Amino acid sequence: MTNPFARIAFFMRSELREFQLAQAREIKQRYDCELHLYCGDPQQAAYYRKRNADGLFASVNETVVLLETAVAPVTDEAALMAEARALEDRLGTTINRLTVGNRHLGRGYALGAYNFPLSRFAVESSHASIVQAFVTTLTFWENEFAEKGITLVMNGQRQAAVIARALGIPYRYMMETRYQNTQTWMHDEFDYTPAIEEAFARDDLPETPGIDVPYESHVRLSAVIMPSTTFKGMAKKVAYLTARQVYWRLRGYWKARSYRYRENVRFVYRCWSEFLRLRSMADGALADLEGKRFAYYPLHYEPERALQGISPEYFYQISSIAAVSRDLPAGVLLAVKDQFYGVAARPNDFYAQIKELKNVFMLDPLERGLNVVKAADVIVTICGTSGFEAAALGKPVIAFGRHNTYNFLPHVRTVTDEAELPRLLREALDGAGPNAKEDGRKFLNAIAACAFDMRGYTHVDLDSFDEAAVKDSIDALEYSLTPSHCSAAGPVMVATGD
Repeated sequence: MTNPFARIAFFMRSELREFQLAQAREIKQRYDCELHLYCGDPQQAAYYRKRNADGLFASVNETVVLLETAVAPVTDEAALMAEARALEDRLGTTINRLTVGNRHLGRGYALGAYNFPLSRFAVESSHASIVQAFVTTLTFWENEFAEKGITLVMNGQRQAAVIARALGIPYRYMMETRYQNTQTWMHDEFDYTPAIEEAFARDDLPETPGIDVPYESHVRLSAVIMPSTTFKGMAKKVAYLTARQVYWRLRGYWKARSYRYRENVRFVYRCWSEFLRLRSMADGALADLEGKRFAYYPLHYEPERALQGISPEYFYQISSIAAVSRDLPAGVLLAVKDQFYGVAARPNDFYAQIKELKNVFMLDPLERGLNVVKAADVIVTICGTSGFEAAALGKPVIAFGRHNTYNFLPHVRTVTDEAELPRLLREALDGAGPNAKEDGRKFLNAIAACAFDMRGYTHVDLDSFDEAAVKDSIDALEYSLTPSHCSAAGPVMVATGD
């Protein structure tokens, strides 16, 4: 069997850069391997080349090829389409499906985010140029991985994940578990790992605390975002964006040419104004639903890899809300709630259209989602955190997404045929089953067994992290690459709750 740590394609993520550099040093020290770093634009590449004086990385490469090629002219469209179809046949997916998860080129698939800021790539690209971009990018990764003899892809973008699978190269993506401040290594671009289900089958896992508050990064992100709900906070955000844009322009940064400045300012204004409008349109608070039976649908943020990326098979929020409204039994309400950072992107009449469904109750967006989950009779989601929380609490879940790590649980019903939705809803409303709470508890134990604790690390302060968390993350990575991910013979990594 090939040593997965021999030659690694190491993709940088801006929100984790210092932690990732520490991971790279830990990997290099343990395995004396060859690390090839990939980052998103020329400025990032120059930054990491300066920091590579010690030769930690065998090469530092930029990967802007997808977006830049998407606005380049197409010379021979017929030949391009023939090449694209041959590539699709070989990879087992269409280029259009790969486009769904890209917030620039797949913007049209963000059906609940028509007012998301326009980038020049979204405006200047065409169907043919997008096909060209993906053919070029996929071919680039195919050649790159083959030429360098890559044995592991870490945190790679979607196109890299598809090529890795086609070439039989292990792929791992570090992702939040949505439990406390823990993360784990996902095995594909859909944020799925089989390790959790394997760990669930064990009876020797340590007990972990239940879910009483939202996971840590969500709480921190909310604290950062909520000041923008005020006029003063909105004005400060606009001032910050203006200063940043001027700085980027003066420095000649590539990212200054991505999203249009006016679009960004308009978006910040809409965050404030649409949030106020949604609050005025709300039917009431959670307390107003006391004594009533209701299903809960928390709206997903769009466009985002957590929706279109994880669930390219199904990402139609209005359709799912209408379908659930249609198939709920008489007297059962459907509570719908949005979040602050989702409102600005919505189409102008998005909420008014939902409110036309007479059994829908639009909740105040300031209600804490976890409290609604606990009060609801059933939680309906595509691939959201509320589905995870409900699964862990032993509440009935209806999931339209097919790649959720919790879909295997008996009290989670996955919709693969909408004709089955009335039956699935009736079963869920009848209760989660006698073992659901126990299964939810075991599910959390399994999450903790496959996770590592980030030990206070936050995206707000990138330089502040515990070296023990770095070592734990590489222990978990190494373990995820063994044939029996969380077998009884292996170690158990449990969140410390520090």
